[in-house]
Amino acid sequence: PLARLDRRRAVTLQPDQIASLRALFLELEDDYVQPTEITHLRAERLKLELTITVLADAERTTRDTAGHKVAAGLAWYAEHLAQRPSVEDVARAVNVSPSHLRRLFLQAMGVSPLEAMKQVQHDRAKQLMQSTDLSLSDVSVACGFSAQSVFSRDFAKRQNITPQAWRNAADGE
Repeated sequence: PLARLDRRRAVTLQPDQIASLRALFLELEDDYVQPTEITHLRAERLKLELTITVLADAERTTRDTAGHKVAAGLAWYAEHLAQRPSVEDVARAVNVSPSHLRRLFLQAMGVSPLEAMKQVQHDRAKQLMQSTDLSLSDVSVACGFSAQSVFSRDFAKRQNITPQAWRNAADGE
């Protein structure tokens, strides 16, 4: 005998979905009492509508889960910037594999985890340069860069301005 997996799924239905499915059930109600040539077609239509409803809900749930995991990963990364966490560290923190984390980031944000993490680094660096008197060396360490030169080079490449010039411009605002 084959073991059957329980594949039940709870789905929250919107009022329009309830009305549509109720109408299909009512059409089938008469067919159960007095089947016609198209009874099987109505039953197939009902099964298809139910399948589409469940699949749409599953897709929405997957997107929501992806967004949640990505947000949790970025928040964890931001809290641990100074320790220079890797994609693997972030994946471990949100209980997924690194390859799954990459898929979630692409699905939720359209970028790789590394690209999103770089953006967190740069956003934090800007915040520190604007709101503190930390040296650029201290900013680079606080944001997880291996050296000030790496920070300066990466910042200039991404922002088209050196960190010092950016800080001076921000101070002038």
